[in-house]
Amino acid sequence: ELACAHVTDADVRHLEKLLSRAVKGSRSFAAACLAVDQELHRLVAARSCNPILAAEIRRFHDLVQLVRERVDAGTEPLENALAEHRAIVAALAARDPATARTAMTAHIRNSLEVALR
Repeated sequence: ELACAHVTDADVRHLEKLLSRAVKGSRSFAAACLAVDQELHRLVAARSCNPILAAEIRRFHDLVQLVRERVDAGTEPLENALAEHRAIVAALAARDPATARTAMTAHIRNSLEVALR
């Protein structure tokens, strides 16, 4: 939500470029999904302009990544997360804070559920 006010067109283009590299069925799919995930969360944290929120975003993201590295749940969670990332990027591109919040909340909730399985 906060990031919508500070995200740039260059930020959105960068994220869209990363999203375009995540092609289902390709050998690089998992790596491309991870790159999108890392960069999206890093950018949202930075563009929130709230150092406490940014630190919490990084902490939560790091925790989820640690769990994901230990649990191989196949491609379905990656595909789901990628769809969620696309929705977040679309909301950022539209500078729509309410939709961005809804999309990010759903993504965080779903990521937590996957991590706890």
